[in-house]
Amino acid sequence: MIWLQCLPKTATIEFNEAEFDVTNISPQTPFLFTSKEAQATALSSLSFTQFPIWGPEDWENLSLDAQKMILQIIIHPSKSPSLSVTWADIWSVLGDALLAIKQLHLVCRQTERLVRLFMLEEAEWLGVGQACNEDGLFTNGESVSGERKTRESLQAQLTVTMSKYTVDEFEEQTLRDEVTVWKLVDEKVDVTFEPKANHSSTKAFSRVEVESTSRTSLWQLHSAAKSPKMSAQVVGEEEEEEEEEEAMGEEVEKSEVELTEEAVAKYLEECARLWAPEPKDPSWDEEGSISYPDNGAVMGWLG
Repeated sequence: MIWLQCLPKTATIEFNEAEFDVTNISPQTPFLFTSKEAQATALSSLSFTQFPIWGPEDWENLSLDAQKMILQIIIHPSKSPSLSVTWADIWSVLGDALLAIKQLHLVCRQTERLVRLFMLEEAEWLGVGQACNEDGLFTNGESVSGERKTRESLQAQLTVTMSKYTVDEFEEQTLRDEVTVWKLVDEKVDVTFEPKANHSSTKAFSRVEVESTSRTSLWQLHSAAKSPKMSAQVVGEEEEEEEEEEAMGEEVEKSEVELTEEAVAKYLEECARLWAPEPKDPSWDEEGSISYPDNGAVMGWLG
């Protein structure tokens, strides 16, 4: 029982944002090397897979149960003004480990440096007149299609927590408001902006609001994000909207009032009565404008 309680629940990789060079990889659990009994106990609960990672000096193996363990990625931020962390870059560092994992915990002291991971780049727009594929906005030249391919290669229903704090710091302190939860979901995007726009399906990260307390663990946050109850709640809201639309449709069908030109005219008259325009102030005048008494002459000149 003690050995089972001491089995690792996370595996950790650290790298720098500037060069994406790995600085630390968590060692393999000693349960696999101490005795046959300890090894049998560990393997009875976890199924370890060795993922090769290029470490500080040579290739090292990351020992991980991708189905049951949380992969913790600690990213040391750079001072660059551009956002460089993408899923394609993380894939280049972690390799198959990223594609196999089902629970990720991202750690960065400046969490805003990781915002690009949760941005659907197909949507393109970050701000007015600023597109994500604009030259010079990001330091690397990775394309939108490459980032999209990486997202679609991740495990379905992948859940990601992001925080300034590691798993150990999170468990030791009351930091429940310092973490955000994300879930990989199917998403539709518009390929063109024509009257008959073409639609394409992809995968994107959706923010998940999970109720947490001071005793909530990261494991519980991931489990809550995967819970079908949340999906059921969303489906319930959609069903309510559909019921409302059906009820409105029934009311329209039951109505026997015919829409005629006379009815439209009465409606416009009622609108004009309820929302009559405010009278203009004849004394109003500004530089570059024409005062109220001269409006007749202006209209004559325009006409």
